[in-house]
Amino acid sequence: MNEQTIQIGSRTIGRGLPVYLIAEIGTTTLGDYNGAMALIHAAAKAGCEAVKFQMINPDQISDKSVTYPMMVNGMIEQVNM
Repeated sequence: MNEQTIQIGSRTIGRGLPVYLIAEIGTTTLGDYNGAMALIHAAAKAGCEAVKFQMINPDQISDKSVTYPMMVNGMIEQVNM
């Protein structure tokens, strides 16, 4: 088997090397910058080396008859997606 590695910054990732831990930050921040930053800092404190932001197209996964809380101009509003 061909052993392959990749480089991310100063870290080499590959079989037999320490795990490169990536945290996923989904839509739980409701678009709030400070909330996103708090999750980034918590992930770093927990030992994660990177974060991934989940981006979704609500039209593809949402029920049009349901409303969702969304941060709009600093206020949480119920939005139909």
